[in-house]
Formats: sequence, C-alpha cells, structure tokens
Amino acid sequence: MLKVELFLDDQMLSCQRNVGRRVETPAKHPKNPILQSEHPWEEDYVTVYGSVLRNETDTGFRMWYMSGLGKKEQMMNYAESEDGITWRKPRLGITSYRDCKQTNILLGPEVNIHGPCVLRNPLEGKPDERYLVFYDSYSKYRPEVPEVQSVFRWTYTATSPDGLHWSPRQGRPAVAGKSDTGQSVVWDPIRKRFLAYMRGVLDDHGTRVRYVRCAESEDFEHWENERELLRADERDGGARGQLHQLSVTKYHDVYIGLLSLFHIDDVYSTPEHPIFEEGKCDAQLVVSRDGVHWQRVADRAVFLPLGEDGQWDSQWIVTASQMLLYDDKVWIYYAATDRTRSQGHRYQIGLAQLPRDRFVSLGPRHEGEDGYIELKPQHYGTSDLAVNADASKGRIQVELRTPEGKILDGFSRHDCTGIVGDDLNHAVHWQGKALRDATIEHNGPLRMRLYLCQARIFALLFDERMSPAEKPR
Repeated sequence: MLKVELFLDDQMLSCQRNVGRRVETPAKHPKNPILQSEHPWEEDYVTVYGSVLRNETDTGFRMWYMSGLGKKEQMMNYAESEDGITWRKPRLGITSYRDCKQTNILLGPEVNIHGPCVLRNPLEGKPDERYLVFYDSYSKYRPEVPEVQSVFRWTYTATSPDGLHWSPRQGRPAVAGKSDTGQSVVWDPIRKRFLAYMRGVLDDHGTRVRYVRCAESEDFEHWENERELLRADERDGGARGQLHQLSVTKYHDVYIGLLSLFHIDDVYSTPEHPIFEEGKCDAQLVVSRDGVHWQRVADRAVFLPLGEDGQWDSQWIVTASQMLLYDDKVWIYYAATDRTRSQGHRYQIGLAQLPRDRFVSLGPRHEGEDGYIELKPQHYGTSDLAVNADASKGRIQVELRTPEGKILDGFSRHDCTGIVGDDLNHAVHWQGKALRDATIEHNGPLRMRLYLCQARIFALLFDERMSPAEKPR
C-alpha cells in the first residue's frame, strides 16, 4: 500500500528551519483552448462546469460539459477523446435541439442544467446507476414537484447506466438553495458518505456574500448535514473578494480543493441587475484531511493564474469538478474567457498539468542557505521510502532519530546516499539499508529529518510492504 505526504499543510511536521512552502504553478497546454463552441446549442459558451473522467477501459477520456445560450437554455453535453487533448463530440441522438435531432446533448435545455458534476458510483450492485450527476437548476421548470417551489433554485441528482442516458430527466431534488457554479461531489471511503460541495449566497446588509457549503448523503438521494465550510475574509479583500467555486478531489489520503476567488473591481446597477459585479476570477489551493475542515494553502498564493492581457484566459477561470491523476501527471481541466462579465463570458475549455504530487514544495527560504524539516514521530512499519524532489542544483539527506532526538546508528545524514537530480521517485538508502531496516532494528516510532541543500521537496512516498508473516501462502 502506498502512502503519500504532500506537505500541503503542517500536520506531519514537528519543526523546520529556514524552510518555506511554495505553490507550484501548473503548465497550461500549448494547444489551449482544446474545446470550443461549434454547434447552435453552444452559441454563447462551452464550459467545464462539468467533469472529465478516464473511460472504463482506461483507454481514453470522457467529458461532460455545460453549454448554453445565456441563462435560459443551459444543458449538459458529452465529448470523448483518446489523448485528453483532441476531443470529439459524438452525435448521439439522445436529445434534440430545435430542428436538430442528432446532438451531443444529454440533459437540458428543457430543465436548465447548471454546473453538473458526474462521477462513477462507488456503491456496487446497482448496474442502472453506475454513473451519478449532481447539478443546479430552477424550481420553475418542475411545477409537478411541489416541495421545491418555495425556493427558486435547488440542486438535483440523476443516475445512468452508461453516463449517457440519464433518469429521471427532470432530476431528483437534493439540496435547496442557489448554486450557480460548478458543483463537486466526492466519496468519503472512511465514513461511507458522499460529500457535495456547492456555493451559497446570502445578503449581508445589502452586500451579496458568496460562500462554500456542503451536504452529505449515504445513498446520493437523501441529503443532510448541510453546513457552511468557507467564506472570504478581509485578507481576500472583504466584500470585494468572493468565493465562487470549490472543486474537490480525493487525492491519496487528503482532499485537495481548487478554490476560485472572484476579485470584484466594480459594483453598479443595470436594468436587468440591481447589483452587478465586475471583476476577475482565479484559483487557489485549499486542503482538508476529512473533507469538512479546510485550510488555505501557502498563504493563499494563486495556483492557477489568469493569462496575460489579450490571451484567451485573461479574465476568468473556473475548474472541472475534479482533477485527474494519469500518466504521472495531474490533469486540470478548466474553462476561461478573455471577456468581462458585462461583455458576456464566452467560455472555452483548456487543460493545465502538473507532475504527479507536485502541488507545493518545501525548500530553503534564502538562496545559498540550507534548511531542514523534521516529521513527528511515527511508526513506519515495513515501508520503503522514496522522495519526490528537485535536487538538480543541490542535494537532500535524510536522517532517522529516536523520539527523544538521538540519531540512529547507521542512519545519520552522512550515512544517507545523497539525493541528487530531479525525479518523482528518489529511493532513499543509508549505506545500502532502507527505511524498513531501521524499523526492524528500532522497534518503535521514529523521527525523520530531511536536510535540504539548494533543493526542493514535493512529497514523501511510503511503500508499505507485507511482512513475511502477512504474505499470502
């Protein structure tokens, strides 16, 4: 079993010296935008207020994305790709649009689909519900459902055997309240519950406040424990900084969130909008160990920045409902525009990528100086240790100590075969010995200290091997 420590927070650290945390910026793909409007039902925009998953044979990608004509006709569409970069929009004939019967529309526009999140059902034994979708819509499109009429917008759910044919087409009411953003749903394997992340909106003495909220469900149909999770504060700009969207990915043992922050430059009135806010939106990182309690990462540094003026993604960025880990890369699909809100966002879809596990790095604060980090004492069992690090300009040494701080014989920094170069998997050894040898010689918890000499570390990888007594016969 592989365990990974990403250093997105300080939970594993007991102390550090001259070390700072830096957000690593994903590389935007040179072929961006990779999916654009081309059909009448995509006239105003295409956006990955939606989801991208690997297909079930692991031979390609599937995308569920949103398109629309203003706010009156919004729908969920489908595309597929072999490489995740060049996309095809198959004419499925499931939903017609005006006079066109062969479209790639799956749901809408008759019920107005906003911000759909598609995921595979982790609950087994339901072949007709192998895929799940969670989205926002208007109550007025469902006059036959009296329980939703008291609130003008709800989130809804539907299920599908194949990700294409969904039922019920009008959705099942899930959580009351407006969430006109991209939704995100993950499965908590510990508590055996779905966690749905939405946006909430309230009026604070005449000021619109956007915040992130969450609800839980055991069966994807009955939702409870709705609560507020995150709200912008003075460091975000006060009323001029608003939380627009939270996209969450269960990544190894943590939950990583892409938090879109709306930076408001101006507020004024229009004939259609008593309060109209103009501004830009980029994305930061947040992290949680349980999916409920969240921390901002690296002093709220921007993770996915806007493009330069004139580029296609210079005004606004939102992200898909989850990231993908594939081919030793983190794939981040996002939608963006170079138009302001008053001009009407004409979203297109792009891709940004990171090397595996490289969301943030720890390294010396000052050039020419060294630093170290020390982990809290813990049992490492039969694990081997590898380090995801860039030591192309220096080196990293690892040292093992007792909980009291005594260096283990044979496992000092000077016994360690120094880590050099840039690699996702630097194996760590001490004079030919591995971490599991230290745990055999010292039966108890150990402190681990990593000395960083002109080097940056992204993650620790603990590959836990079975002991001889545990191996199957």
